[in-house]
Amino acid sequence: MWDLVTGISPALNFIWESRTHRLIAGYDFTAELYLRDPNRDNAFNTQNFNLDGMWRATEHLTLNLTDTFSASTDTNLISPAGVSAGRNRSWGTRSRQASPTQLDERTTLRGAGSWSVPGLRGASSTTPTSIE
Repeated sequence: MWDLVTGISPALNFIWESRTHRLIAGYDFTAELYLRDPNRDNAFNTQNFNLDGMWRATEHLTLNLTDTFSASTDTNLISPAGVSAGRNRSWGTRSRQASPTQLDERTTLRGAGSWSVPGLRGASSTTPTSIE
């Protein structure tokens, strides 16, 4: 069986930047309209929120934070491995922190950490969390 799916994706972004800091926040959603099966129409089928921040604490130390939150009925978009089955509402968040420090003109020390947390509606509390 075939269907024609039309997706509409408006977005809203906020950017605030100076010499010592940067904050970028964005939100978007996708509305899907099905030609043959209008019961599957959904105004907020996929929603995303992105946050990117940077603060230059000193001349040699910069702190970075990036976070992405997604909610969707397409569970393969949320799964860190990109593989899943079903159309249950799911959500996921991925965060990354970094802190490059300039030791001298030629040497920079970088430290970073990240984690992701996927979640499925109705899933048990054993939802996997990956930390890198």
